Amino acid sequence: MAFRAGVVVLFALVCILTFATSANNNRPIIGVLTQPTSVKYHPNNIEQQYITASYIKFVEMSGARAVHIPFDAPKEELKRLFNGVNGLLYTGGMLDMKNGTQYFDNGLYLYSLALEANAKGDYFPIWGTCQGFQLFHVFAAELLDENIMMEHFDSWDISYPLVFDVANTKRSRMFGPDSGVTDAILHDFATRPLTMNFHHLGVSRETYKKYPAADAFFRILSTNKDRQGKEFISIVEAKNYPIYGVQFHPEWPLFEWDSSSDVNHSQESIRANSYFSSFFVNECRKNNHKFRTIKEEREALIYNYSPVSTELTAGDVQTYYWDLL
Repeated sequence: MAFRAGVVVLFALVCILTFATSANNNRPIIGVLTQPTSVKYHPNNIEQQYITASYIKFVEMSGARAVHIPFDAPKEELKRLFNGVNGLLYTGGMLDMKNGTQYFDNGLYLYSLALEANAKGDYFPIWGTCQGFQLFHVFAAELLDENIMMEHFDSWDISYPLVFDVANTKRSRMFGPDSGVTDAILHDFATRPLTMNFHHLGVSRETYKKYPAADAFFRILSTNKDRQGKEFISIVEAKNYPIYGVQFHPEWPLFEWDSSSDVNHSQESIRANSYFSSFFVNECRKNNHKFRTIKEEREALIYNYSPVSTELTAGDVQTYYWDLL
């Protein structure tokens, strides 16, 4: 497909490109991709699109604003929104991700816009949490269906310490010497169960052997083992793009309060998981996209919408809903 050929060209360009980042943008706006609701978990049992509010809080806590990116918007609208935001966040979820669905196809379109922007020297970060992490791997492996690539793991509702790949961590943007991460945070991540996992699917090192395109694209920063001792990859960053993925949910210890879950709300957990928000928002400060007018910017911001309480129906404290387009 055309996307594959484009990635090869873009990858070659990025390998010889030094990103031209200008002075920090201290008014960053991050686009958060919506996804279709599950009627079962919707408070009114209807089909809409949504974003769990903890993802909005996750970017706001470090000084960014948020814009929702409708998963079912036409490509012209997606391009307009892309040109107005300074980064993208792909949330967690339980979708069956495959070619031909609007979420997959438009998610791939936005991902390809980010690759193209970066190849031209327009530093544009994207972040994937859980489902987003998995989706990035499907894209990087140039596949059309997550079911071809994903493996099954016993890691639903459990917190783990991280097992860092020391060599990769030291040379990474996320945890390397210029990242701003403290030794205390790294120590806590390595010794305490701070990362909240809610996934049945995932990616292993064996997966990388099967799909060398993913191995060439990503650098593995940490792994974990599920309840059965099966290893899965838990943090990656792209080698030549500002693309980041975590298999766990850093927003959960910060903002979700389901008392039946194994979530760690300790001081150490809050401090450590907050780092991911700070890191990603600071990455987005390196981008200078902006909406064409202040009016257009204000109309796009999440402040125009109100979340509803969903703790009793979905387990998440609050959720934003929008009608399908």
